[in-house]
Amino acid sequence: MTDEHQDPEERRAHLVRVFTALGAADPEVWADSEMDEDIPQLARFLFLRSVRQVVAQWEQPGAVEQVLADPRNPDALAQFEAAGIEPRTLALFASRVAHATAFDLAYRLADSDFVDHDPEDPDGYPPMGLRDELPGWCLVESTPTGEHTDRHLDSLHEDIGGLWEEFTAEFEPQRGA
Repeated sequence: MTDEHQDPEERRAHLVRVFTALGAADPEVWADSEMDEDIPQLARFLFLRSVRQVVAQWEQPGAVEQVLADPRNPDALAQFEAAGIEPRTLALFASRVAHATAFDLAYRLADSDFVDHDPEDPDGYPPMGLRDELPGWCLVESTPTGEHTDRHLDSLHEDIGGLWEEFTAEFEPQRGA
């Protein structure tokens, strides 16, 4: 969040310290972008890092087993193992599905005009007559006390998309930084 009363160099130095403390791989780039382009990069970084953490949970030991521990289907894991699919393979698959889902949700967040319809069917969903009346949505940065800054976190899908390894590398907390 931009503090209009703070000296720009002090603000940049503060942002570099915050990004460094949060484990950003390149804190200067994030801080420079926030300062020079007035993009809410600190909020963006925090959001994207939390998405990365949620997706990465699927690769943790026991995550898939916990999801498959369904009393309605107590043999689910055994069925996968009988088919030659090990829990580690399921975990990798689950994390990739979560990554793809995170990308799709971020894309829809960025494009509130996105509609699910067949372009060959002009009367698809939502009906053409309603499209100009439907609300949109956006993700907005807020202060620590919850007041909106009116700075939007746009195009998050651009950072989430691509290879999981690239997304992980960008938002994996840097230790000892």
